[in-house]
Amino acid sequence: MPSISSVPFQSPMICGGLAAIASEGVRTSARLATMALNFFSVVYGIDAVLPGMLERGTGRIAAVASLGGFRPTTVGLPYTASKAAVIHLMEGLRMQVAWRGVAVTVVNPGFVRTPLTARHSFKMPFLVEVDDAADRIVRGLERGKDEIVFPAPLAWTIKLMGLLPNRLYARIMRELAPK
Repeated sequence: MPSISSVPFQSPMICGGLAAIASEGVRTSARLATMALNFFSVVYGIDAVLPGMLERGTGRIAAVASLGGFRPTTVGLPYTASKAAVIHLMEGLRMQVAWRGVAVTVVNPGFVRTPLTARHSFKMPFLVEVDDAADRIVRGLERGKDEIVFPAPLAWTIKLMGLLPNRLYARIMRELAPK
């Protein structure tokens, strides 16, 4: 039986989605479970398909992170930390393997209406329907994009907030946090 690395994957999409929402009082086990699913599932997926792609000198690996991985928030800290890890992994991997013919895409969606987000009681600006999210991801992959981010208004707001000094950013996040 062939190993999975010998199967000719051309463009696998790797993702995990588990969110420990309340940051205060979240047990270590919930933080570890979130990191295991959201980050290590991507690591294991890459390990399964990358050797074959490198051998063939072609392929694209895509992984789903989140706009939440750009900066920490007061809500869902384990989730945002795990998605930040995915972003850094994928961006670093892109630099390592691009010269060998393997492309890397990181998908950073905002809030997408799913059973996971249905549990949230906080406001989710620019909520995107799942079919719209899927269309945006497919279009980005077809265009060979290194990063797929949506929705644009939320993505630009979060990216601009990344330029703020840490203390100002923290003050704004405390003000926006659910009470």
